[in-house]
Amino acid sequence: MFSPKVYLYNLVTGRARGPIAALFRWLLYILSLVYGLAVAVISAFYMIRPRRLRCKVISVGNITLGGTGKTVLVQCLAEKLNRKGRRIA
Repeated sequence: MFSPKVYLYNLVTGRARGPIAALFRWLLYILSLVYGLAVAVISAFYMIRPRRLRCKVISVGNITLGGTGKTVLVQCLAEKLNRKGRRIA
């Protein structure tokens, strides 16, 4: 039975062979270059024009790591601040 998950794993680890696998690897490589360029451009844009906000900001956790309970914490903070009459964005 064909499993896309197993095939993709074999593809990126180099175990999948043949012209179709080579084509997929080439396409993934091109997409990775485009993605890397987009991240670099967006990062440069934020470095060029930092903004100061006229309000207090609360930052919770690392945005690249999931599953640590940030959403629940943010919901709890928002509810408490809302009850105290604070504006929540």
